[in-house]
Amino acid sequence: MREKVGLKLVHVAVTHAYAPEEAEQLKEQISSRFNCTELWISEFSPLMGYACGTGTLGLAFYSGD
Repeated sequence: MREKVGLKLVHVAVTHAYAPEEAEQLKEQISSRFNCTELWISEFSPLMGYACGTGTLGLAFYSGD
């Protein structure tokens, strides 16, 4: 992620499959390391949770430019 956005503003979504505590920890790490315009947590859809398994974390982002 650092290679892609550097110090630019970034919009970030942390996703999880039944792992809210771990998602919150990842959100805090991202918040402290990046210049986030938006940063939120979302649950995987049931299909993604089934395909990836319980405890999976995901990260989606794009630069504000």
